Amino acid sequence: MTTRRLGRAARSGTGRHLLVLPLACVLITLCAASDAEAQSNLTPRVAVRGVLVDAATGEAIEGGVVSIPAQARGALSRADGTFELAGVPEGVQILRVQRIGYAEATRVIDVVADLAPLRITLDASPVAVEGVDITVDGRANVSGVVIDGGTGAPMADVLVWLPREEAASATDSLGRFTFPEVELGPSLLQVERAGYGRLYRPISVAPDAASLHVVLEPDSVVLRSLPVVERELRVRRNRVPTVVVAMDHQRLSLLPAADARLAVQNFTHTRVVACQGAARSHWCVDVGGRAVEPNVCLDGVPAWGGLDALQQLRPHDLYLLEVYGIDGRTVRAYTHEYM
Repeated sequence: MTTRRLGRAARSGTGRHLLVLPLACVLITLCAASDAEAQSNLTPRVAVRGVLVDAATGEAIEGGVVSIPAQARGALSRADGTFELAGVPEGVQILRVQRIGYAEATRVIDVVADLAPLRITLDASPVAVEGVDITVDGRANVSGVVIDGGTGAPMADVLVWLPREEAASATDSLGRFTFPEVELGPSLLQVERAGYGRLYRPISVAPDAASLHVVLEPDSVVLRSLPVVERELRVRRNRVPTVVVAMDHQRLSLLPAADARLAVQNFTHTRVVACQGAARSHWCVDVGGRAVEPNVCLDGVPAWGGLDALQQLRPHDLYLLEVYGIDGRTVRAYTHEYM
């Protein structure tokens, strides 16, 4: 996720700073359905970064699962041990770190805007994991079923994601999913659906691994309000006297695009071009041969980075993406957490 701070738009330069407050008012009017909706999304969010290292050797640890369960945030550490959890709300959070072959670690962190990168050391664990050999090269299938924790019924059209493989799949009518030819070893399974939140589950990929049984717990309040929100968004699109390209979470999850900005650039009518001169962002839209910064709204509030803010999101991070007009002067994106 990207940090959304209204004050970041201020720039130096003759006259430019005088336009910040009126522009903010205009963008909030364009983006937010109501004042209450905008205020609920102004909680400052921070990218929590750090590195995982072996306590004994000091070497970087790759493939560690770093998560903040209370905020449904998770990530895998890279080859150099670094990790990043984007979009974490400011305040005290509990960070959990898991890695096969190491003892689980938890840390209480105070998330602030200027939070320094974390250095987390893991102690080797002597406990063997039966049936898993993380040093063996090869691949195996990962399969399972997603179950509704409220009803016990299989859930269709749930997005299942393997970040390490950059692979996504939607469950079928029986709640089943399959990822063929996944690299052996520890991995992270991400499962999400609006009204149920997002679940991160560490898994061990092995040739003889059992089928996964994933249970999503429903949020009854969100489930009741979700159809109303979707209907209101649809009504708003229908009232606009211009072309609107709307992509839901199912279509977004299957797009061959590395980030949400590329989804706009490659899969809508909009022609994305580099901004020229003084601009808040690197990317603009072509309007009659001119590079114009579009109004970009993320979860109902202005994204001051414009299309640059969408580069911080993968298509499957979004529940809905709306692009208004052939030239794409207004772009509205909604994450799963928002919905």
